[in-house]
Parts: sequence; structure tokens; C-alpha cells
Amino acid sequence: MKHFYVMTEEDASRRSMLFDVEDGDEGEEIKIETEDDAEVEPVKVATDPGKPTDRQIEEHRLTHLPYRSWCRWCVLGRGRGLQHRVRPGSLIPIVGIDYYFLTGSGIKLRSELAMNDQQVETARQSGDLVKCLVVRCYVSKAVFGHVIPRKGLDEDGIVVDKTLHDLEWLGHTRLLVKAGDAPAIQALARRAIELAKVELKDLEQVSKEDPVAYVSMADGGT
Repeated sequence: MKHFYVMTEEDASRRSMLFDVEDGDEGEEIKIETEDDAEVEPVKVATDPGKPTDRQIEEHRLTHLPYRSWCRWCVLGRGRGLQHRVRPGSLIPIVGIDYYFLTGSGIKLRSELAMNDQQVETARQSGDLVKCLVVRCYVSKAVFGHVIPRKGLDEDGIVVDKTLHDLEWLGHTRLLVKAGDAPAIQALARRAIELAKVELKDLEQVSKEDPVAYVSMADGGT
């Protein structure tokens, strides 16, 4: 069995290939010819879709609207102010409570009803108005709604029980109860906190957060 090396002229010093040949065969050098003159198709280059035409550039120079990233003056004139990021706010979950009315035209707040107290009571007795309580968690965005017999504290404690059930369902170990500045809703919030400290075993910390005075939009955030 004889062996010989096959080497090309272009790279004889770097690479070698070993072939087995049968007895009696004489080793001879094999030359590999390269086709330097072979025709190759030219590389196709896709045009940039973001490159504007001369007409688009001239039309854009009139007003520079809308903003174009390929326009030097648009890029230079773009605002570079600090970003207005949303802050996390309180680390303790806030639960807001408030009252609302169900009417034939939708949900209404007391301030949106063009009625005095006597008219509201008459409408409730006739079924045209339904007094309700809303409990909303700021963190989980969970919203609870309950039909209640009256605002504030009732004799049977129905409103407080419903509020405690919602707080227990949320499962927070710490929370802040936020209500409006009306005496009725404040009394409900204080009573709910007192009972929550005793009845909700998993609740480690609970307190009340008072809203900003004379700012109705801050009344519980609900």
C-alpha cells in the first residue's frame, strides 16, 4: 500500500490531503485549476425605504411637519427634556371607599343629582334611585359594588360587613383606607378599620388616610 500527498499550487505549504491508492499505482501530482474568469452576477443592493425623494424633501421644508428622522433640522429641534415617569407613590396598598347612585341614566354621584335631600329620599323609596357603596383597590384595580340600605353606619352593620369582606378578599397584609371627607363615609371608614384589626387575622397593619381638604377628586380616588 502506497501513500502520496495532494497539494495545490496556491496553498501547498498549508494544507495536505492523504489518499490511499492501490498497489502498482504511481503517485502523481494533481493540479486543481481555478476558474478566475467565471462570470458572477452582480450583488443586488436594496434601496433604503426611509430615504426620501427630492420632492418629499422640498415639501417637508415648507412646514417641517410631521417630524422626520431624516431631516437634520427636525432632529436638532426635537425636545430633549427629562422623561415624566410615573412614580410608584405609597408602598402600602390604598383602598378607597365612596358612595354612588344607580339611576335610569347610569351611575351618578350625589353632587351630580339635581335633587335636594327630600327628593333623593323620595326617589329611593320609589325605586328610581339606588344607594350603593364602591370599594376600589388602587394596586390590583379590583372594584366592588354593593347596594346598601343607607349611608354611614346602619343598625345591622350590613355596610361594615360588606366592606370587611372586600378587604379580606383582597388579601393585603398592610393597607390604607381612604374615604371622602363627608361625616357618613368617614364614620364607616373608622368603624371598618376598628373591626378589621380584630377580625382580619392576616392583616398586620391598617390605618386611615384623609383626603385633601376641599378637593373632591381626591376623595378615595374612586
